[in-house]
Amino acid sequence: MGFFDKIQETITTAADQTKAKVQETQLGRERKQKLEALGEQVYNLYRSGQLSHQELVPACQDIEELDGRIAAAGQQVPAAGQQAPPAAAPTGPAPAPPASGGGTPPPPPPPPPA
Repeated sequence: MGFFDKIQETITTAADQTKAKVQETQLGRERKQKLEALGEQVYNLYRSGQLSHQELVPACQDIEELDGRIAAAGQQVPAAGQQAPPAAAPTGPAPAPPASGGGTPPPPPPPPPA
């Protein structure tokens, strides 16, 4: 086998491995989406009172609790936005130093707000 044949074989092997990895990733993503959809269906059955598998109830209750916490956090966000905004830093140019060398130099500008 010649040098170029070995290079071609290496490239082909690498391409095949890449294709396999891409396919594995795509299938994993599809599986995750289907599991998520299944979970949504189970949770909807729980919320409508139609869930017949009691072993799933604790997981649904955990999700329900998280939904409540998310809603409470969402209500706090607008309330926080209604508070007085922090004082804005001056946006104009800094005052010019005195033309002559006499006197005390002006203090340095305040640091920007964090």
